[in-house]
Amino acid sequence: MTIATALFHRLSLAAAAGCLCLEAVHPVSQESYKSTLSTREQQFNTDLISQLKGENVRIDLAKQLLRNHMALSQIFDIIVV
Repeated sequence: MTIATALFHRLSLAAAAGCLCLEAVHPVSQESYKSTLSTREQQFNTDLISQLKGENVRIDLAKQLLRNHMALSQIFDIIVV
């Protein structure tokens, strides 16, 4: 039982030391990620993205109108028969 206790004690000390090391490294890597993100954001073509969003809205609207038209056309087929 004493060997297990000593082993557990050493493992918990190693885990605590690992946590302290990660705590020291984490802010440095976070700052690195922030600078990389801002560099990548500047590479985007925002004008093209805005234009494509508008085109996407128009395409979705056309799809919806076409779906509704097809449903109405089927109703007229039923009424005529």
